[in-house]
Amino acid sequence: MGLLTQGRPLTWEETKKYAQTVRERGVEQFIQIYKKLKDRRNDCLKWGDEVEFIMVRFDHEQKKAQLVLKAHKLLPILMEPEHQNPDNCTSLWRPEYTDYMIEGTPGTPYGHLPAHFNMVEANMRLRRLQGQALLDKDEYVLSTSNFPRNGCPDCTWPTYKPTPGKSVTASFCFPDEAIFPDHPRFKTLTHNINQRRNAKIALNVPIFIDKNTPRPFLEDFSVYGDDGGAHKTALMEDNIYLDAMGLGMGCCCLQVTFQAQSIDEARFLYDQLTPLTPIMLAMSASSPIWRGYLAEIDCRWNVLCAMSDDRTAEERGFEPLKHERFRIPKSRYSSVDCYISPESTKYNDIDIVKDMNVFEKLINNGIDHVLAQHMAHLFIRDTVILFEENLRFDDTKDADHFENINSTNWQSMRFKPPPVRSDIGWRVEFRPTELQMTDFENAALVTFIVLLTRAIMTYNLNLLIPISLVDENMQLAQQRDALRRQKFHFRKSLSTKKTPDTFCSASVQTDTSKKDDCEHRPMTINEIINGSNEFVGLLNIVQDYLTNIEVDADTRCTINQYLSLISKRAAGSLLTNAAWMRLFVANHPSYKHDSVVTDEIAYDLLWKMKRFANNEEHCPEVLPATLSKTNLDVSAAVKLDDNEVETMSLSTIDSREWGKLFPLELTTKSDSALFIHRLFTVTLSALTAKRHIFSNDHFSSKKLGSLSVPLFTRSTSISEQKRFNSTVFSWIQGVSQAISNDYLKLATFFVISKVDGSVFEMYEYYFAYNNPSTTSPDESFLNTTSTDDIQQQVLKALQQINEFVDERLKPIVNRGDYRFCLKIQYNSSTTPENYQPTGFVDSREIVSPINWKQILTMKLSSSRRILAQIKTTHHKMLLVYRTPTMNSTIRK
Repeated sequence: MGLLTQGRPLTWEETKKYAQTVRERGVEQFIQIYKKLKDRRNDCLKWGDEVEFIMVRFDHEQKKAQLVLKAHKLLPILMEPEHQNPDNCTSLWRPEYTDYMIEGTPGTPYGHLPAHFNMVEANMRLRRLQGQALLDKDEYVLSTSNFPRNGCPDCTWPTYKPTPGKSVTASFCFPDEAIFPDHPRFKTLTHNINQRRNAKIALNVPIFIDKNTPRPFLEDFSVYGDDGGAHKTALMEDNIYLDAMGLGMGCCCLQVTFQAQSIDEARFLYDQLTPLTPIMLAMSASSPIWRGYLAEIDCRWNVLCAMSDDRTAEERGFEPLKHERFRIPKSRYSSVDCYISPESTKYNDIDIVKDMNVFEKLINNGIDHVLAQHMAHLFIRDTVILFEENLRFDDTKDADHFENINSTNWQSMRFKPPPVRSDIGWRVEFRPTELQMTDFENAALVTFIVLLTRAIMTYNLNLLIPISLVDENMQLAQQRDALRRQKFHFRKSLSTKKTPDTFCSASVQTDTSKKDDCEHRPMTINEIINGSNEFVGLLNIVQDYLTNIEVDADTRCTINQYLSLISKRAAGSLLTNAAWMRLFVANHPSYKHDSVVTDEIAYDLLWKMKRFANNEEHCPEVLPATLSKTNLDVSAAVKLDDNEVETMSLSTIDSREWGKLFPLELTTKSDSALFIHRLFTVTLSALTAKRHIFSNDHFSSKKLGSLSVPLFTRSTSISEQKRFNSTVFSWIQGVSQAISNDYLKLATFFVISKVDGSVFEMYEYYFAYNNPSTTSPDESFLNTTSTDDIQQQVLKALQQINEFVDERLKPIVNRGDYRFCLKIQYNSSTTPENYQPTGFVDSREIVSPINWKQILTMKLSSSRRILAQIKTTHHKMLLVYRTPTMNSTIRK
């Protein structure tokens, strides 16, 4: 929810007097933090989720579900382990806006180990059980973004009647008693927002028009008794009227916070995740019912924005500016307004309203204009909650005034500086995701977001689009069934000059360097997540990242199930929570197809969700059939991970064995080129021998550590071997020449069917050089690589080749049914136009039964695996297994 401070809250009239003081002191506090910690580096990767549960009572006799108002009773008990032993508790608990919500996070953040992904769901389940254990009979902890009849008569337990003429909310449908009572922040915030805007909060949500919905639809407020005059001023045809902060802030969400290594990485993450906010909002849609009516929206976001909007009529543009400083386009609860990294400025294509005094002060204190603009934009807002005790804080030791403003700008992403007197680093918070009804779904969404974040950082990807299009996407994401019906602006090419030569860069279909070519285009969610012939797909990037890290079997099984859910939901074969809720209501025997979700329908809906959440029943429309192997105890996996590292480090190689395959010295560029050439030969030998592409007569065997390494050998005994010698060794010689000259960019080994000319499988060798004339400056070459490290990389690559072929590929039964060829591509900027190394000819001049035009233009599927990734001080080589769409050799 934000900063929780103890003390006496000031009234709005008192708070208003100190608004400028808080603003000035908050800016000064940020400057102090920035100067002190801007050079902080190498913080550990940490991350964690935040789940906001609701508590629901089921009246089985009356078939009625009600929100249970007892968070103020449960939270002291739930928080007791943290107070007794803060360093060893499984979960942390905090109050939220309403008394029917409890917010839980893991007791300690997760870290860099892949095994931590296997803990997420188990910890969410534990939190659910901890809350459940404190509830009475027929009361349950549920996870969903919006209670479907919140704001209807008697929707809470105990029941309370709203008093619009006297209450803090001034709402005709939401009672003050539903607001969390044990901290003054929440009611004060509600009162001050209404006071500041000088009007009650209000929003009209379009109703879903079913076949029996009255036209025009007009609400009957008489069931509420005193409606505060809403029937006179608020009625709008075909809309649902909402008028309380609790109808927005009483919604639940799923948030993820990341600790970055530095401020620069935090800013990079903030920007790269921003275009994903509407995508994940649509993927997680779970709010189709508002105040007992089916709506035309599936998400909570715009409701939250409206229910937290403190802008006056002048600031909203309804009246000329007279008393206010700015015309402000959005609520303080809104989507991100600007990117915050210097590299992202060209995508900030909307005018940013900012406090120029704040901006100039930040600039004068050494803060770059992009970050200064972000902060100056946040500080156009007044504080809406202030405690008397805060006025006496020391700005050099405290940051409460800064946090006051920062934490009440509820945007889709939040940039979070380190807290004072803490070892916590620079963080970003991903905030748009809707809460799902099962822990499995919530864990899947969190895991996907975190894995994608790691892949973005590892591959130096760029997801940026103009910020105005992110805003447009946010509106599209909330529409009914947006996941299947809408297209979203998304970047076509994600690779950058710093992206390594993996499939991510190789699969870029469009040359976006052309000035007249747009960097983005409309895509479906399915295309964005699963990919297409024209776009790589975010899920494929995550899968590629996973092939390059060590993951224990249980964790990989769990991750696979999560990614299966993500893929199938994006494809539309599994429903969003919102789509399933609509389907349930439509098929309910008491539904009259009039858009009304009665007490009985809501009761049955929530009871079914309770059964799904507690694994008492399966929901095949929403969930895959296979469950995860989630476990709170990952010590075995962590121990295994440590043992694998230790085993690798202890696997020494005899120098004589190494010298028979590779040069002993790797200090000079010529040594390195020879090593890469030999590495190409060794790995191609290993692949073709393991796949039985050539007969055993063509290979000798060398020993390397514990491995037996096949190696191409020359022979003159029979004519077949003579042909083999003239072909394969000519390839090797030509590749060696091209590597030595820094010409070779890509070598692709094809296995082609003689029957239909289709490509059965292919192996791509990517080459990069530490040479400014051939590539853009690559910072990874700055890190020195020892011979021991290189030897371990080679061992790992050979082991991966063996394991991949044994475990994942179907055998080649009759090699006589296939042709084999090697195609090379050059660095066009440095290679002479007519260059032709030994053993190769221009593919356009080949007279061959192979249809090269078809092969060179074929589409590639998402089946791929990185088999080797090795770097010296001067060269890099990457070996990737690829499958064309016309075939698949991967075992199912």
